[in-house]
Amino acid sequence: MQDKSVLVTGAAGGVGKAIARRFAEQGASVLVTDIDARAAGQVAEAIGGQGRARAATLDVGDAASIEFAVASIVGWTGRLDVVVHAAGMWAGGTVLDIDEARWTRVLEVNTTSAYLIARHCVPHLRQTRGSIINIASVAGLKGTPGAVAYNSSKSAVVGMTKCMALDFAASGVRVNCICPGVIDTPMVDAVLAHHGEAFTREDLARRHPLGRLGTPEDIAGAASFLASDDASWITGTALVVDGGSMAGV
Repeated sequence: MQDKSVLVTGAAGGVGKAIARRFAEQGASVLVTDIDARAAGQVAEAIGGQGRARAATLDVGDAASIEFAVASIVGWTGRLDVVVHAAGMWAGGTVLDIDEARWTRVLEVNTTSAYLIARHCVPHLRQTRGSIINIASVAGLKGTPGAVAYNSSKSAVVGMTKCMALDFAASGVRVNCICPGVIDTPMVDAVLAHHGEAFTREDLARRHPLGRLGTPEDIAGAASFLASDDASWITGTALVVDGGSMAGV
């Protein structure tokens, strides 16, 4: 990743932060973007040795905000090689529980954002034969009780990834997604709070045959591989990184 130019969304914490750090450590110039401008700035400062990171405010549901972020990294580095779309949100409920406004917001943040990111980034990625890595979820590959909006949004990201891989392969642009199992981030706290005492963090860990929750660094390693030359013949893939939870599905 030496001297590559990387844009990471949702990079103020969790998976996005770990990915931004990993790429900066490998010598890339990283634009740390998040709707939380202060937190994004702190991450960029922490990982940005030798000018390797800058921060920008990014609302992934707003096309103008995305356009500004893309212009920022291209203006800074003169190119765009890799986009990692890690921003997302979780919401629980069946179709009877989740209201239309919440449903729309989940799709906006998790799905429409992937469309908008690609729409603004692909023209630049064509010039560098770069790649997009969407962070989806194993929830996009199966059904989960009480998570209809989240699972639907992530299923759409998997499908969109495969379509875009075909659409832009001739231009040398690779498009892949990562489908994590349960990763130990603040999103887990939101899931546990929603379910009350129905299950615990330990219960979630036991759902993974390897016996633990994933870490943000597990996903950062997968993203680093997919962005590298070692993955130059990989596109349209939904890479499952889940401690074995999907092995029996």
